[in-house]
Amino acid sequence: MQNKIILSIVIFFAVSFFFLAQTERKQYLQSNQWFLSFENPTEENISFIIDNQDKKQNFHWEYWRDLEKITEGNLEIEKNSNQIIHINPIRIQEKRKNIIKVLTGEKEKEIYKIY
Repeated sequence: MQNKIILSIVIFFAVSFFFLAQTERKQYLQSNQWFLSFENPTEENISFIIDNQDKKQNFHWEYWRDLEKITEGNLEIEKNSNQIIHINPIRIQEKRKNIIKVLTGEKEKEIYKIY
């Protein structure tokens, strides 16, 4: 009896996980948006990823250190693909705010690290 209950719970969780995973994947692939994240958020590395799920393909990015613009660039990313942008960080003894800004059309997104 106890084995049947445990088996039922395991089956329920497996079916629930599969259903939620498929729902999230479908929503992700049908969305017209783009995502911005750091390649490795835990290290003192400011390389970042743009994941494009939108039809817009032209992106403009900027790297700021506090209020000073350090570098910028433009790139094209096809729909349903992503690109990693590698930036060499500036090494200074004091902690500063490192900001990545990405713009496309009317949308702007921003991420930052302090180190």
